[in-house]
Amino acid sequence: MTTAIRVLCVDDESTFLDISSLFLERSGDFTVTTAQSASEAIKMLERDRFDAIISDYQMPGMDGIQFLIEVRNRFGPIPFILFTGRGREDVVVLAIDKGADSYVQKGGETKSQFAELAHKIRMAIKRRTSESRKEESQEILKTVIAEAKEGIIAYDLDLRITLWNRFMEELTGLNAADVQGKITFELFPFIEQTANDELMRKALSGITTETADFEFFIPSTGKKGWVKSIYTPNYDAHGTINGVIGIVRDITDRKRSDEAFQESEERYRKMFENSPLGMILSTPDLRFFSVNPAWVTMTGYTEKELLEMSFKDITHEDHLPSDLQHYEELAAGSIPVCRTEKRYIRKDGSILWGQVRISTIRNEKGDLRYFAAQVEDITDRKLSSDALNKANKKLNLLSGVTRHDIGNQLTVLDAYVTLLEEQHQDPDSLKQFKKITTAIKRINEMIQFTKEYESIGVKAPVWQNCRTLVDTAAKQAPLGHVVVKNDIPASAEVFADPLIVKVFYNLMDNAERYGRKITTIRLFVKEDTSDHIIVCEDDGDGIADEDKELIFEQGFGRNTGMGLFLAKEILDMTGITIRESGEPGKGARFELTVPRGSFRI
Repeated sequence: MTTAIRVLCVDDESTFLDISSLFLERSGDFTVTTAQSASEAIKMLERDRFDAIISDYQMPGMDGIQFLIEVRNRFGPIPFILFTGRGREDVVVLAIDKGADSYVQKGGETKSQFAELAHKIRMAIKRRTSESRKEESQEILKTVIAEAKEGIIAYDLDLRITLWNRFMEELTGLNAADVQGKITFELFPFIEQTANDELMRKALSGITTETADFEFFIPSTGKKGWVKSIYTPNYDAHGTINGVIGIVRDITDRKRSDEAFQESEERYRKMFENSPLGMILSTPDLRFFSVNPAWVTMTGYTEKELLEMSFKDITHEDHLPSDLQHYEELAAGSIPVCRTEKRYIRKDGSILWGQVRISTIRNEKGDLRYFAAQVEDITDRKLSSDALNKANKKLNLLSGVTRHDIGNQLTVLDAYVTLLEEQHQDPDSLKQFKKITTAIKRINEMIQFTKEYESIGVKAPVWQNCRTLVDTAAKQAPLGHVVVKNDIPASAEVFADPLIVKVFYNLMDNAERYGRKITTIRLFVKEDTSDHIIVCEDDGDGIADEDKELIFEQGFGRNTGMGLFLAKEILDMTGITIRESGEPGKGARFELTVPRGSFRI
């Protein structure tokens, strides 16, 4: 039976010691003894024999490197494996240089990490029994230094460069042979200019130092950037300082990111300060956190006064319930942005109308930090709009009364003409009465047109089912024997003025009225790039080429000349265009082109 490998595991974390024991001993190859400090481990080494030592680097009192040096001085070549955190190549370099057999980085997948550890323990014991231990150790050190993702430089007591790894070659463009044996200050004047030479001399006295971020430039290669360095004393096997090890971190990308961020912040600050819009940052509890000068001017409050208030303090009470609902939805992430028009109360009690856009600012975890609002002062526009609406209401009322009175007088006139026709039956009189009756009819049609035209744009556009619009118009239009084929999809909807049903009515009415040989009217939808086109075509006489543009002008045609003009005006409210593209003699074809975003299926 093979004797178990006796391992001394040293770490100030008891939970890590327990896990280490559990994973190593379950293989059956190891027995593990634990110690929670280097001093406790030294006492155990004085009493017992161990085949290998596993030690954490960062421990109170004596760290892993100091413990390693003590082990080598007092207990000889016991296999020693160092646990270290990721990104600590400087510690790894020191450990290998002081005689550590290997190292394992904490933080990986647990099972794999301890499998690697077990393997390295076995390999370390095997190496210690061979005469090639020194060569292998040097090879490991070379590999670590060569493959390090940080610059590693070794200096002697005169601060001449004795080691210059591959990372430093790539960073500076200088080969190791170019710098080997040269005093660093002579090569790189910026070391003294940044006072980093003092930090290097402190390292020679036994103090680990760290530089501030500093910029470098190598004239001979043109290489430049930003770095940060750590200088640590380099000890020989007897614990005597024989130089300095420098670890150089390239922070150029981070610096550029920081500078870009600062520039972005400066641009935002200038935009915030100089924007003509009121700009506000509010905390999650809706208190003002930051406001710009435009918002101060709009509200009449000072910045200090506003920063002691919440949006609720200056919002008109009519808007509070909907505003609070919007803020709740924004905070929950239900909506990305809120747009609204609302009233604020200025310091002097007057009304401020604002067109408001509100969004959220969150941290990397997604937690809400601020509400960001932009407010455009639309008070003058609102007052003008209100005044215009009032004027329109008065005009509509006046025109409605006028239409009613004219209609009554036309009814009276028509009645008198009817009486006169009964009294005067001679052909000449009847011919004149017919002209009067026709004129009365035209006047009535014109009055009806003014009523319909007045209604365009009064109500906001809405989504409407196209198939239903066509079916409704077909029921209202005097089609006689003409058949309407509605091939529009049942789910097709158009965003248009509510009067769009009159467009389809007029198209059908005109087709029946002027199509002569017409038997069928067909409506369907086709796609053209990103737009949708609603087509209304018939098999009647069609429209002459010279009339295709004129038919949409007011007064053109044999009837009132208002139908297609009215249709064009209704469609134009939401950007829908209409044109006639049929072939004369084969039928009329009207194409209604609906812009992107105004049609859906």
